[in-house]
Amino acid sequence: MKYKHEVFINFRGTDVRHGLLSHVTKDLRRKKIGFYVDDVNLEAGDKISSLFTAIEESQILLVIFSKDYASSKWCLMELEKILECAGKNEQIVVVPVFYKVDPADVRYQRGDYGAAFVEHETREDKVTVQNWKSALTKAADLSGFHYSLNSEMDESKLVDDIVEHISRKLRKSYPGESNDLVGIDKNIEWVNSLMTNNSEEIIKIGIWGMGGIGKTTIAQFVFDKFSHQYEGCYFLENIKDELQTSHLNYLRDEAVSKLLGEENPHITGASKAGSFYMRRLSKKKVLLVLDNVNTPKLLKDFLEPIRFGPGSRVIVTSRQKQVFTSGVLFDEIHHVKKLNFEESLELFCLNAFNASQPKRGFQELSEKAVAFARGNPLALKVFGSYFHSKSEDIWESALDRLKKYPDPDGEILRVLRFSYDELVDTEKMIFLDIAFFFKGDDKDYVISQLDERKLYGVCGMDSLQQKALIDISKDNKIQMHDLIQKMGWQIVRQESSVAGNRSRLNDLEDVRGILNSDRVRSKYTLKIFGIILVFIH
Repeated sequence: MKYKHEVFINFRGTDVRHGLLSHVTKDLRRKKIGFYVDDVNLEAGDKISSLFTAIEESQILLVIFSKDYASSKWCLMELEKILECAGKNEQIVVVPVFYKVDPADVRYQRGDYGAAFVEHETREDKVTVQNWKSALTKAADLSGFHYSLNSEMDESKLVDDIVEHISRKLRKSYPGESNDLVGIDKNIEWVNSLMTNNSEEIIKIGIWGMGGIGKTTIAQFVFDKFSHQYEGCYFLENIKDELQTSHLNYLRDEAVSKLLGEENPHITGASKAGSFYMRRLSKKKVLLVLDNVNTPKLLKDFLEPIRFGPGSRVIVTSRQKQVFTSGVLFDEIHHVKKLNFEESLELFCLNAFNASQPKRGFQELSEKAVAFARGNPLALKVFGSYFHSKSEDIWESALDRLKKYPDPDGEILRVLRFSYDELVDTEKMIFLDIAFFFKGDDKDYVISQLDERKLYGVCGMDSLQQKALIDISKDNKIQMHDLIQKMGWQIVRQESSVAGNRSRLNDLEDVRGILNSDRVRSKYTLKIFGIILVFIH
């Protein structure tokens, strides 16, 4: 089940709103975790229905008990609803936080809670009051977090623990979204000391390896884990693709703006590379991630004008090792290795069976399938998704088919193509359109374009997601891995050795050849459905 809100936050008190809550929500935003904050000043009974609906539509229910909590009848009504929803659905998780209040006072209604109930008993009927008391008792028995009034622990540690706990619960609730974390521990051990030490050095960290090996996943995990320790942070995804539609200066200005915490990233006529912005940035400890940098020159041109403050960290991912050995000096370079056999089998099974081990009777078939992916996480994920819910005879047929193509250089693409081959015709058209024209575009816009051609965009996009051929980002953009996009281009090239007989074109030389041909108006060119050419200024 998918929930509208990942976290619902129930609280009362201005001290909580401007203190603990503000820090928790800031970290949730950094981790791209959606939340609904119960901060409505309820005066009318009909307003509680909207909050009840939000509770029902949330996966994690975070309840912050403070000294003022019990004085609010609305909080107590919501708490009843929270416990009711959790009792009906075991996937819903209630996380209590006892903030500067003793859990025993909550459980037994003592202290401020006892005083609050003296007031409630003068205004409410006995059954309602008893229900509220029972709800507090049940909530106090749940496992949660306690930050006492005289606690010596830094409050930031409490925030870290709460947000990390929520992240873990969400990963367990949606195993398909956390599959990429298999084997990640060995790939982040090396970075912990670089990210946590108190050195004022500006440290640059490189992460490199083949496509689909998990570079971006590692960088994102590190970013999510440590970003709260920095005054500013920004993750620039897939800079190589972004440069196809945006100028380098534009992307740099956006990065500087985000690191400075500005709402408007671009100011006409004023580059953020200017001395005013750089002087401000040079005083801040920031974390910047540049994903998928493909040339040393691109990296140097991007970073050269930026002035980082003491203790800042820069993380760069690339498929090209020379990016880290030419021009910009890196303090640490990490080569992401393939998954070992045990890790590969686990990742494959998570996608094929929604479990970490093969289903009974599929052990040998699973091991054979895993061998073809050669430890590449992307291939394992796509291949596992292909075999999901398939019968044994289909497994054996597909594996026999792979044996006939021993060329190792094209093996990963062949594995990825299995999911494409089982698409229906309209889904294949949608896949190729995304590979050529719509990668990075807004999902709703693309669906509208597909629907105009009677391709049933919603159904088709859902099928591509289910087969791990595309992902949808938090900001509703269509994402497709470079290897999968390359497979789409390869499929179209195989339509014909003559460019004019192919359905889609994205190569300048192919287009130039067709335009210069005497047959430009012939039947051959009529087979071209679309052309896309990108010119970098």
